[in-house]
Amino acid sequence: MQLVKYLPGWFPGGAFKNLACETRQVTSKLQNIPVDLVKKSAASGSTIPCLTTELLELPDSKSEDSLDESDIKALTVTAFASMFSFHGLLSCLEIAFSGGIHMVGEATPFAEIDGVIGSGRLPTFQDQASLPYISAICKEILRWHPSVPLGVAHSLVAEDGYEGYHIPKVHRYTIVLSNIWAMSRDERVYSVPDLFIPERFLNSDGTFNDADSSFAFGFGRRVCPGRHMAEATIFMAVASALGVYRISKAKDVHGRDVQVKEEYPSTGLITGPLPFQCSISLRSEKAKILLNNLS
Repeated sequence: MQLVKYLPGWFPGGAFKNLACETRQVTSKLQNIPVDLVKKSAASGSTIPCLTTELLELPDSKSEDSLDESDIKALTVTAFASMFSFHGLLSCLEIAFSGGIHMVGEATPFAEIDGVIGSGRLPTFQDQASLPYISAICKEILRWHPSVPLGVAHSLVAEDGYEGYHIPKVHRYTIVLSNIWAMSRDERVYSVPDLFIPERFLNSDGTFNDADSSFAFGFGRRVCPGRHMAEATIFMAVASALGVYRISKAKDVHGRDVQVKEEYPSTGLITGPLPFQCSISLRSEKAKILLNNLS
């Protein structure tokens, strides 16, 4: 099998090498652009303090704890991607807890966090089993507005069938899309599907119901291999945010609530919330102390 790596991209069966090359170029750009931008800003004297700036200003040490530029690029792109994920989560949480879409009892998630974790620390992965309502929120986030409404495209290499429908192999490949949006709006499974209702993933006794496996990460043999890490990351983001922050409607100049609109661009391929206003404040003085200690 090691001989495969010597196949040229134009050779039959070697097309994967072209795809790998294109993917490597995209990944390289994703890692290089943020750091190069910070370096350019520093050279012009207009640097804005941020994680990348602090990492680049660390002394060039050869100790085991020192970071080389490749490490800094990896940390930067991770933080950059997390920012977009956090924006999407805030959109869902703001709408849910402010009553813009569905009036979720605001005391429920906060009371659960306070009862299990208290105010002296942030949640950990070990707390997940004790936070069923937070887990239900995460599940509803994935269902309510899937970021890839038509899923990831797949192609047939042979004729196939599904529930009596014949799917031919046309030309070289037949492209197959999974309508994630329709699945998430199936009223036979999800009552009032347009509403953000975490309780749909809770049993009658309040325990988390994980029987309904998420379809946001694909299906069968082609399911996303990183789905468990993604779900764990979402859980930590939601639980940590709700542990220290209170998310509510913003106020206009007259002190009135600014209504949150459910606005998503309809590209059909990838979607996310349009910019919106909200208010994010610390829940308590203890939360402020906790965050100061972390920094």
